[in-house]
Amino acid sequence: MNDDIYVDYAIVEETTAIDMKKRCNQSTTFSDLTMFAALEFEINSTKNKMTIKDIGNASQSANAAEPLAQIVLWQWNGGTQEIQNKMLLNTGGNVETKSLNYGTSVVVRILKKRALNEKNGGCLYKGGIIETLMTYATSIVVAIFKNGDENDNPCPPVFSPNDDLSVHIGDRQITVSTHWLMSVSPVVNRMLSVEMKEKRERTLNLDGLGIEMEQFKSFLEAISMSALHNRTLPNPKNVVSLLKLADYFQVDWLKKQCEAHLIHCVEIPAIERFQLIERYRLNKLEQYFMRCLNSTNLREFFKANIDQLMADGFISKKLLSELILRLC
Repeated sequence: MNDDIYVDYAIVEETTAIDMKKRCNQSTTFSDLTMFAALEFEINSTKNKMTIKDIGNASQSANAAEPLAQIVLWQWNGGTQEIQNKMLLNTGGNVETKSLNYGTSVVVRILKKRALNEKNGGCLYKGGIIETLMTYATSIVVAIFKNGDENDNPCPPVFSPNDDLSVHIGDRQITVSTHWLMSVSPVVNRMLSVEMKEKRERTLNLDGLGIEMEQFKSFLEAISMSALHNRTLPNPKNVVSLLKLADYFQVDWLKKQCEAHLIHCVEIPAIERFQLIERYRLNKLEQYFMRCLNSTNLREFFKANIDQLMADGFISKKLLSELILRLC
């Protein structure tokens, strides 16, 4: 399945079950009830297969079905986490694995469709219309956008002109809410609270970060007011850039979300995730490699990537020593 699913759907919950066949060496059925879904897992050891069923929307019409979860089957092979299959589980439906081998693990990502006009904001396009429910306490802010990066801005200024902060990346720029960015990021708060260039010129240049405008927009979407009210998690396509920006802007809660996703993110090679540990001080990811992996898989990981691990500057001597000690 193509990872373009993340354009229209956001991950709201993510879990991993390790070595399903070993854990369930006899035929069995069990349920997993989460905040966002109710799933049933059926292990058939005789036929060597697993069925995952949505039991929370059993009465859902097939015509109205839409993606509920992304299922990723993987197993360790030669020191790498090899993806065996990716499937979509629709609401009210079920998916079945073709084979369930020893060592096969499953990542379950619960999905939610992204809305064009969330509860707290939306985009009105030329010739279009949007609707919302009104209460006596409802206030409305209308921001008129021109062509360019502003027309899909997740954090537009709401107190213009005093709320304008122009962010520049290469030859592109986007104007965001100063007050919102200051409330989310201690770094921006310090920059704009003292007499620095950024405060005087109301600009922020991010050319030195090595990111693109689309990646910064993903970051804005992740920290927007809408995202805080409608839980969304990083995905394999944006997690590394979100981690870089969350670390730079010191948005600790987003950084923790990125770290949690990296533990499950078998789409990114294990050696690349391992290198992120020291760069971004990811203690839980380090614990996953050093404590949660069994010695066999960790030893295979070391053998498969020994040239990179031993290369000068790839990781610190301290982390390399800890890894070797864990294997002894």
